[in-house]
Amino acid sequence: MGIIKRQGIYNTVLSYVGVVIGFANILVIQPLFLSTEEIGLVRVLYSFSVLMASLMPLGITNATTRFFPVFRNPDNRHAGYFGFMLLFPVVGYLLLGGGIFVFKDFFVGQYAAKSPLFVEYFNYVFPLSLSLNLISVFNVYCFAHFRTSVPVFLQDIFTRVCSILIVSAYFVRLIDLDMLVTSVVGIYALQLVLLTIYMLRFDRPALRFDRTVITPAKQREVMRYALLFSFAALASMGLKQLDVVMLGRKVDLALVGVYGVVATIPAVIEGPIFALEKILSATMSDAIQHRRWDEVRRMYTLSSRYLLLIGGLFFLGINLSVHDLLTLMPEEYMAGRNVVYILSAGVLFNMATGSNTTVLFYSEHYRAGLAMLLGLIVLAFGTNIVLIPMFGLEGAALATVSSLLLFNLMKFGYIWKEMKMQPFDGRTFRNVMLIVLCLLIIFVPLGDGSAVWRIVVRSVLIAGTYLAGVHFLRIAPELLEEGPVRTFIDRFKGK
Repeated sequence: MGIIKRQGIYNTVLSYVGVVIGFANILVIQPLFLSTEEIGLVRVLYSFSVLMASLMPLGITNATTRFFPVFRNPDNRHAGYFGFMLLFPVVGYLLLGGGIFVFKDFFVGQYAAKSPLFVEYFNYVFPLSLSLNLISVFNVYCFAHFRTSVPVFLQDIFTRVCSILIVSAYFVRLIDLDMLVTSVVGIYALQLVLLTIYMLRFDRPALRFDRTVITPAKQREVMRYALLFSFAALASMGLKQLDVVMLGRKVDLALVGVYGVVATIPAVIEGPIFALEKILSATMSDAIQHRRWDEVRRMYTLSSRYLLLIGGLFFLGINLSVHDLLTLMPEEYMAGRNVVYILSAGVLFNMATGSNTTVLFYSEHYRAGLAMLLGLIVLAFGTNIVLIPMFGLEGAALATVSSLLLFNLMKFGYIWKEMKMQPFDGRTFRNVMLIVLCLLIIFVPLGDGSAVWRIVVRSVLIAGTYLAGVHFLRIAPELLEEGPVRTFIDRFKGK
């Protein structure tokens, strides 16, 4: 558990630094420096490329997390697993990229009426999806070696700082729109290069794999698992990007830009999920493979407890101040206020259910998880088709959240019934009640000060009330008994 705590803390810090930078970029820099149509262009281009890139690895990212512990051996360079792994994203790119290119007219035809600017820059999805495809595979290879901090830094901080610099250069007319889009694609190409250099420093990846270790039988086992999960990866990532992609077909690109900006606000709540899963997935997979079920159960419970604890604080901070926050932005962004409320509720529920995806998909029950994921993407696609024409931006948010809620309920119920594990206890109930009570802070009068003043005062009120409640309700007393908080207190007291 030591490596989980240490790297989990590092990743959480990096992720939240990245969130702060991302907030500055998406909520301040981009709305001031780009038009809503230009923001919509970048969002649709990125989301479409992510959907392509999520299918291109052909499921090898999930397979690497599950099977790499079997081949891990630095003395023989892990039997050349890296070379075997690399075959999947290369073949996937040739197949899917080739298919998209052949049927390009069909895809661009879906956006010609509402998003003509995206049609103009459609060809950029090919290099962007290739970079994102390889980044996802290389990231997982790093995580399988328990090397998570540098990939997290590149993903959460480096790319966002580069984005700010590029948008700023466009605003002062150092570059034009063509160069802006080219530079956005170049950010991820540069991230891929830096990630490759980092891998070469901590490992000696071999391109030729040892067939006496990675035998034909083992290859078939990995391939079956990977191909099953290729659609699962699309479903998992599709839920996060499908709303933006489908909005681009039904509403103007400017409204897509508004949605793309406000939909990132709830991302601050789920920052710890990505930070934790980057290290927890490999560690829990190893525990499952070696049947250490007490350790799996403990990680499952603690992930739910701490994610709800941290997520609850940021959920309150965002939802109680989002109106004032949006008043600081151009007027058109106020149309997305309800999107923030809807998405943040879904994100908090997702956090409360803990690492259920990791528990399910790295156990022998992964086929059930796969069926749930495939059902999820069908549901998400259907609800987007129905709800976007009815409710617009709120319809896209409702489609995403309803699908996410049902998916988590299915995973929770299945793990409880079949694996006899569930992460909730009395502390969960107390934490939920505390969050509900803290929502009453919205009724505290704050006078006629500026929006910034109200945000600051309300944030202090929320943090003080929530943390005091966590302490007196003993929701996580171990945080004061061990770990970084205890270390900080001891150092402060001079021990």
